[in-house]
Amino acid sequence: MKLSKSTLLLVEDNQETRELIASLLEPHFYRIYIASSGEEALRIYRQKDPDIILSDIYMPGKTGLELAQTIRRENREIPILLLSAHNDTETLLQAANLTIDGFVIKPILEIDHLLQRLREAVERIASGKASSVDGESIDTLRSKAYLDALTGVANAHSFQEKLKELTGQTATPFSLLYIDLDNLKTVNDRYGHSAGDRLLQSFAKQIRTAGEEHFFARVGGDEFVMIIEDIVEKEPIRQLVETLLKSVENGTAYRESTLPISCSIGICRYPIDAPDPAELVDRADRAMYRAKRQGKNTYTFCS
Repeated sequence: MKLSKSTLLLVEDNQETRELIASLLEPHFYRIYIASSGEEALRIYRQKDPDIILSDIYMPGKTGLELAQTIRRENREIPILLLSAHNDTETLLQAANLTIDGFVIKPILEIDHLLQRLREAVERIASGKASSVDGESIDTLRSKAYLDALTGVANAHSFQEKLKELTGQTATPFSLLYIDLDNLKTVNDRYGHSAGDRLLQSFAKQIRTAGEEHFFARVGGDEFVMIIEDIVEKEPIRQLVETLLKSVENGTAYRESTLPISCSIGICRYPIDAPDPAELVDRADRAMYRAKRQGKNTYTFCS
């Protein structure tokens, strides 16, 4: 089955988002049915029997997950993809348990990614691989609960779990590096958000390679953390941080340009500098901003 011969049920409670997605997808489908609530979507589904469902998760009344649960009881084959502005673990795991075919993070900045997910879902049904037995789809959703969708490194939830583990009963000493890109906004303003995404992906890859033995996560738009277990002496930390700064100094290629990469790093040690995990993160964050005030592309220890 091709998208051009398929019908889509789009479910989105936000009018602006609904109209944007519909306008982007309309040229690629035979017909698009539109619903602004889960209740309306269920009525349309039963009346029109669409080939694919693309639904927001968080809606007043019947949520996207509840809609999917109801439809799954009636039809185990129809591809269902969910849209959400949040990449939270609980929702992802619930979606995995419902054998959802895909999970797409909003805002939709590039239609190509969404179209690819829709094509994959349709092809899976056409090849006889029903979503209800598609283990790869479930595994992918489960992994997304712990990985950042853009960069592929650990996400904020993984970081919080790691922090809880290290500061729990074992109380393992470690150093926390709070890392912030110096020039993401400039790149976004000058080249567009696709360039900014490329910058984030390249930065994450280079830093992860340079510090491959250490836990590394993206915790915000341009904010990352690295945990150095069992090392709290300043000199080995300095050596590692300088290696990290050097690893990104050549920037990354983007079209005909080279995007510059640098970062500012704040360092705080557990339990020496802060025995409380929330205080540890806050002090490392403040140390990072102090590094920015000192001219960026540098690092400071918390004080």
